[in-house]
Amino acid sequence: MQTFFRLLRGLALAVVLSVTISPPAMAGLPLPSLTFYGMFLDEFGWPYPSDDYVEVYTQGVKIATHTLSPALGKEYNFLLRVPYDTGGKLNDYSPDVISPGDNVQIRLVDNGSGQPVISTNFICTLPAGSVVRFNARSGTDSLGDGLTDELRQWIWSALGDGTPFSPSKVRATDDSDGDGVSNLDEFLAGTDPANAEDVLAVSISRTAYPGVTQLQFFAVPGKSYQVQTGTLTDQGVTWSTATFASSPDSAGTLTKAVGLGHYLAVFVSAATEAQLFRVTVNVQPTGATVLP
Repeated sequence: MQTFFRLLRGLALAVVLSVTISPPAMAGLPLPSLTFYGMFLDEFGWPYPSDDYVEVYTQGVKIATHTLSPALGKEYNFLLRVPYDTGGKLNDYSPDVISPGDNVQIRLVDNGSGQPVISTNFICTLPAGSVVRFNARSGTDSLGDGLTDELRQWIWSALGDGTPFSPSKVRATDDSDGDGVSNLDEFLAGTDPANAEDVLAVSISRTAYPGVTQLQFFAVPGKSYQVQTGTLTDQGVTWSTATFASSPDSAGTLTKAVGLGHYLAVFVSAATEAQLFRVTVNVQPTGATVLP
């Protein structure tokens, strides 16, 4: 009997060992991952809050979830990497993978309702290791002039004449609050087109350092800013990019600043008292861009 049990134990061990050492059923070869990043903006042009999240689906199956990060000091509020497979196989080497030819869907989901507020899909033909910037915003633009109807209604409720709202009553080219900036430009800059006090304004002042001037302005979260210097010619003012520093005693090597939601001071070299400066907002286009 003892011999019989020893034989059974030996057989069981042999079975276990045979399963353990058998090579796994691998599928297509792994490729360098795909990287997706970008900015999701709400209908008023501001980054979505960090409690919402991004989902990635392939062939109708969810393979990745990523909570939005605060768009403070950077031009994106989501970044995720997804495994990529060579395709042409029965089973993926990973269940959470994109293969060439897959139908891929990227969507932003509202954390409160669990419902998608932005969604896009595409057939994946990306080269391995691709980095894709994807920017999108919610809202409806019934006039096709770049302004959302939700923002039009906001402006009309604050500044309208009391008659019923319709999108055609508030256009992108209008300056509804009379601050000298169009509704569309305020939308793109992240300021309020219904409030004349909320506008991108730059104060210029001297510093204790010779030849160094301070520019100060309110920097909206997620918005990217550039300083330009102007040269007066017979044809008008010619503007070019100026370098700046984050402190008056530092070398001016910066060309871009990203908003943190408070006032930002930058320091530029001013050769003359009559030199011209301005601050512009870099507007990221919506849609997908494959970076080189």
